[in-house]
Amino acid sequence: MIDLLSEQVVTVLMLGGVLTLIMTGFPIAFVIASVALIMGSILFGGDITYHILYSRMYSMVLSYPFLASSFYFYGRYPANVWNR
Repeated sequence: MIDLLSEQVVTVLMLGGVLTLIMTGFPIAFVIASVALIMGSILFGGDITYHILYSRMYSMVLSYPFLASSFYFYGRYPANVWNR
């Protein structure tokens, strides 16, 4: 007998959710994030899932490559280009 929250059922649900949302036309990054957030909330509960999400996003924002890329994009042009 297969348990309702066994590894096989969760895998099929996540794969089916990803394929369904990709076929509807959503961007892949949003699809993967939403499926992970929904399944994490179902399996682990909301408190643990949102704590993990917050800690991962906080560590990403503080990383040097993330900061360097934003400074590169916004610092490429001189200030007078933006004032036109």
